[in-house]
Amino acid sequence: MKSILKPIFEIITGEYILFENIFQNYIAMSIIGTIAYLIAKKVVGLLYREHIIEGKTIGSFIHWTVRLIVFLGVFYGLVGIIWLTKFISTYKNIILFSMIIIVISTIVYKIIKKYNLIIKVNWKKIFMFMLKVLSILGVIFIFLSIFIFMPIVLKWGITLLIDYKIISQSYDQSILNFYATVIGGLLTLVGVWMTIKHENEIKKEEDLIKYKPILEVCGMNESQTCALREVKLGMPFYSSNNDEKKEEKHEKFYRDLEDNTTYRILIQNKGRGETFGAVLNRFEFKETNWDKDNTLLCSAVSENQYIGEILKDGYLGIDVKLPNYMFMPEKQEGLLWYELRTNIIISYSDMFNKNKYQYELYLISKVLVKKIEEEQPYFYKDNFKYSKVKYDSIQIMPVKKIYSKKRKEYITISEYMREKS
Repeated sequence: MKSILKPIFEIITGEYILFENIFQNYIAMSIIGTIAYLIAKKVVGLLYREHIIEGKTIGSFIHWTVRLIVFLGVFYGLVGIIWLTKFISTYKNIILFSMIIIVISTIVYKIIKKYNLIIKVNWKKIFMFMLKVLSILGVIFIFLSIFIFMPIVLKWGITLLIDYKIISQSYDQSILNFYATVIGGLLTLVGVWMTIKHENEIKKEEDLIKYKPILEVCGMNESQTCALREVKLGMPFYSSNNDEKKEEKHEKFYRDLEDNTTYRILIQNKGRGETFGAVLNRFEFKETNWDKDNTLLCSAVSENQYIGEILKDGYLGIDVKLPNYMFMPEKQEGLLWYELRTNIIISYSDMFNKNKYQYELYLISKVLVKKIEEEQPYFYKDNFKYSKVKYDSIQIMPVKKIYSKKRKEYITISEYMREKS
């Protein structure tokens, strides 16, 4: 069987030529033939081991058939690769331009799909978007025209003029040298522009750091001429309609609320730049250690108190008013004092209105029960009595934050530095 099939295989494969160079073609055909032989041998050996076939005749027939199929497959695969390589080499500029168009079209489609521009039918937004896309395409087209297509067209035109003896051969090199000079000049201008832009960005970053406003707590209860803002804790009044002393208790309760202990927190701008649009956002009651579910204490001052600009070395004073009457436990249960936790939040920007900052002051006040009042304004809960208190001290823990455009929230400075790195 081999004596019949082998000549047929050699006759068929002998007609195939991959390269015009005889030596290159011989090496290529030898490699293809070796690959076909090894694969055919593996296939026939597997069929024998699995007892799918028996006998030399059928084995030889399958061997030469598989060998021929693999040979033709590898040969035409290489022909396709060579053709594709030549095609890309010949039309590389057209292929590059087509790929750029496809990428730009894909990006435009993704943006339109992401922002749902078509469904919203915001024609003004669509028009501006398309104008921007056309501008980008125009710049890309000009770039391609100058650096890719124009040299080809210019070279073709010069060659045509030389062939028809309209211009001499010397014009060819001189015009191309002129064009190369123009391109070199344009590239130099682009490089200078990019360098200047990069240096300006670095300078802006340096100015943001150099003129960054830095708020720091610099004192307590000190007298200083500065802008003052006030924050205050309060409590609501509850009473039964059947209580005959309702009005009397109500009047006394709100008189007691006006009896406050005031701490003035002095904040100084120790940075080199002033703040822009500083606002005292809010004063929050956080928690107490004597009443885990405290539903009474709350901020009694409106939020978002405008501060404005705090100049370099300027001051801001915040008067924190804490009530001297609160509902406290009847028995202290071994505690020497109680803790009241509150929070002040101030937001501001730098003088360039570039970066947004937040300055949080966590206040821990030490509370002592001075006297339990005999007459209660209303019943709060079991084992709690309306009491007069005093404040022994207040501890301040500041936290500085910066707004992250990536996370859309204020984060600590250390988190922001990790995010940028």
